[in-house]
Amino acid sequence: MSHTPNFLETAEGPRVVHPRRWLFGVLLALLVLALGAAIFTRPIRGGLIAWRAAEAGKALLVKAEAQGAAGDFSGAAVSLERAAEDFQKATIALAPLRRYQNVPWVGTQIKAVDQLLVSGISSIEAAREVLSFVVELNSVREDIESARSALNPGVNSTATLATLTPEEKRTILARLVANVPKLEAAQQKITRAMEEFEKIPTTGVAAPLVRAIAPLAKQLPRFRDDINRALPLAKLLPPLAGYPAPKRSLILFLNNTELRPGGGF
Repeated sequence: MSHTPNFLETAEGPRVVHPRRWLFGVLLALLVLALGAAIFTRPIRGGLIAWRAAEAGKALLVKAEAQGAAGDFSGAAVSLERAAEDFQKATIALAPLRRYQNVPWVGTQIKAVDQLLVSGISSIEAAREVLSFVVELNSVREDIESARSALNPGVNSTATLATLTPEEKRTILARLVANVPKLEAAQQKITRAMEEFEKIPTTGVAAPLVRAIAPLAKQLPRFRDDINRALPLAKLLPPLAGYPAPKRSLILFLNNTELRPGGGF
């Protein structure tokens, strides 16, 4: 394309560039960026707070499990309480992001975190019920051992099933019966936790979230199964042991490898 020496000139005179036009465009772009930052800064900050709080709660759950296994029930109770507080804090921080649940990919991550938190809170509530049940039974044992030590100083006062007196057994069985509702509450809460966990999206979830979900996917079913096994035993043991009234029981064993499992040969 060729130009003449005076191509910048028109019939009306020299062509003038107006700086106001591009300046207005730059200012408009900056304004849009500023508005976007104002709109998204708070949700992003809320998401970071939620993630950090959830991670802190997760670490406390691991700590509580180790403390419970070591017999430090008071320490485990404190850790569970702090974990619940962290999960609640994460839930509150996540609230502003729920308006973006319909945004592709972003909404999937928000829903995954939200359901993970709800499931985690229900799991903590179930764990606190179980811990309270264990603490109650352990306190009975400690009371029995304390009473033995007071009566016979210097003598081994460890309470075992073989050394329990009938009165001590009745005391333990009575406390067991009184605390069965705690296991029932734990069963309800862990069931709700499993239901909420099943609502977590299975596709399109970011890798960090997948890593956070994986341990819970293994631990929740195990925890649920433990409660489901403990509850029938807690209900069945007192009647079999003759509490609150003595009774006789007939126990039949069937051989499931025989055509006549009850015998009869």
